[in-house]
Amino acid sequence: YEYLVLARLMIAQGRADQALTILEPLTARMQQRGRMRLVIEALMLQALAFQKKSDTDQALAALEHVLTLAEPEGFVRLFVDEGVVMEFLISDLRFRIERRLRGANDTKLRRLLSYSNRLLATFKSPQIGTPKSEIINHKSEILPEPLSAREKQVLQLLADGLSNKAIARKLVVADETVKKHLKNIYGKLGAHSRTEALARARELELL
Repeated sequence: YEYLVLARLMIAQGRADQALTILEPLTARMQQRGRMRLVIEALMLQALAFQKKSDTDQALAALEHVLTLAEPEGFVRLFVDEGVVMEFLISDLRFRIERRLRGANDTKLRRLLSYSNRLLATFKSPQIGTPKSEIINHKSEILPEPLSAREKQVLQLLADGLSNKAIARKLVVADETVKKHLKNIYGKLGAHSRTEALARARELELL
């Protein structure tokens, strides 16, 4: 258990690579011992570590794996307690699952989609899963440069799950214009990916 605490600390400090060197062998050991709850927590931390590195594809792959293991056990609180970053990772994964299900009848994916929806519904309770100290700190933060009205529109459409091309069509602008807006949004929010930007925006109550 102390290794999970250490890995969590490393992720918070931006030492995601070091956290992964601890988590990967730890997960294997816990699997051998049948410690399913610890396996799920370790895999969940791997997803967060990949996200910290701005490797969203790896983060979502790890998250899909851990949700597949966690769904039969019905774990909810374990994920919700991780707060907004986990919420938006699950939201991104749900979006990808929905796309994969178009025209397909995959029972495993449908169960995963149902489980993702259940988790996301639990996140909707006011401030659930976010430590009180974290809420206070984030509410006291002010952006160095506020988002423009157009950037807020783009951010909201991003939160609605629209792709860059869909946002461009919605706003009747060029794809490159959307990319420029996203670059500005990421810069102002201190984010490196869609998931981080949405998590940061939610923390700052911009959504």
